[in-house]
Amino acid sequence: MSRPARAVAAAALLVTLAACGAGGDGDGDGTAAEPSAARPSEAASQSAPAKSSEAASAQAELIGTWESEGGDLRLALRADDTFTEDLNGKQAAYQGTYKATDDGFTPSADDGARAAGTLVDEDPHPHVELSGYTLHPR
Repeated sequence: MSRPARAVAAAALLVTLAACGAGGDGDGDGTAAEPSAARPSEAASQSAPAKSSEAASAQAELIGTWESEGGDLRLALRADDTFTEDLNGKQAAYQGTYKATDDGFTPSADDGARAAGTLVDEDPHPHVELSGYTLHPR
């Protein structure tokens, strides 16, 4: 696994673990299963700004332009969480926002269309799978 892929995986794991710990021990009373599980310094490091920077690092590998082999689909993912998709020669066929997920991203177009994209981090050729297309970095 490449160094960026390990960083994305580690960031995703930290975000997931932080989210799991936020609700307590799962019995609905909001108490932690083990009071000594998180020291104050650890709790401070799991604050919202830290999650935002982790999400940003997880997103970093997605940012850029991805294109299918035949050029039928071109996807531009930007750092401001917006995307533009050119499809079958139509520029900006879809545009909207996207959210980085543990294994890829979820684009939501302005017209309400949604999809699930998967980042496949295979050395030396990472790619994105989206709507039946395989997209490579451009």
